[in-house]
Amino acid sequence: MLTHDQHLLVQHVCEQWAATHGRATLSILSLLILREHCAWAGDLRSRLSEVSAGTLDADHQSLNRMLRRLEGLGLIRCARTSSHGPGASRKHYETTETGEAALRAHLMHTLAYMRSPVFRRSSAELLAAAAPPCVCGNPP
Repeated sequence: MLTHDQHLLVQHVCEQWAATHGRATLSILSLLILREHCAWAGDLRSRLSEVSAGTLDADHQSLNRMLRRLEGLGLIRCARTSSHGPGASRKHYETTETGEAALRAHLMHTLAYMRSPVFRRSSAELLAAAAPPCVCGNPP
């Protein structure tokens, strides 16, 4: 059983890891989602929340900034479509060939450790163990 101070430390470490990891994860998951089908920012935001089980909730400003960054890098492209009725047209995004190649390279090389037996076994053991310590709120 962790002490109060240990809970605080775990919470701090997880918050730091999440802050560092969040932006890259947002980009990677967005590319994976857009690879399946094109989407406008609102649909993408909903899918990101769904795919990440609610742990990745990007606000509109952050999501649009990330989409502009990916488009500027040539990893996605945007097409403006008119709405059926009153209202503004929407930008629909899709992954480019370059975006898919970059995503594939990242999954094959940078995230290669996720395929290792040690990573899979240790992760499965940790996830199957007793409830994790409180990291999302106040420690017990």
